[in-house]
Amino acid sequence: MTPFVVLHAGSFTFVQKSIWHRRYELMEGEKTVGTMSFRRLLSDQTDVECAEGHWAFNTKGIFNPVATISLPDAKKPLATISLKQSRGMFALKLPRYRTLRLTTNIWKSEYVLKTTMNATLCTLKIRQFPKFGGDLTVERHAEFLREYPWLTYLVAYVALLNQRRHS
Repeated sequence: MTPFVVLHAGSFTFVQKSIWHRRYELMEGEKTVGTMSFRRLLSDQTDVECAEGHWAFNTKGIFNPVATISLPDAKKPLATISLKQSRGMFALKLPRYRTLRLTTNIWKSEYVLKTTMNATLCTLKIRQFPKFGGDLTVERHAEFLREYPWLTYLVAYVALLNQRRHS
């Protein structure tokens, strides 16, 4: 796998290789940058793997669902995102009291991750049929975030959960 550090901000593609497996690859051209795979068929638990490390995404709650991002064996999450959408926006809480916003359009076909100052970090335009896929555009200043590698996967994770919830 190619490390994120070597890659420059630009265009990536999320690809689901098989319709029968919930495994997604982030690719730059023909190079695989990392993978995101669900543990079971109907599970919300996801394992993200790339050259920079491994992370686990998990969803908890029914009425006020929250997704947590953590290291595989850690007890305390790195960040949380509320999956209860208000005005087309999800709130992501990072360490040291930082927040990001994930906005979506009315058709749930475009997800934009923004800072609190409204600067765009990355944009995911999804294609849902016959397999999930999408074009991810990462802005240059997103590379300066320590959370940059797993933030790109988090956008696709929320898009996948929304797709399943509204289908």
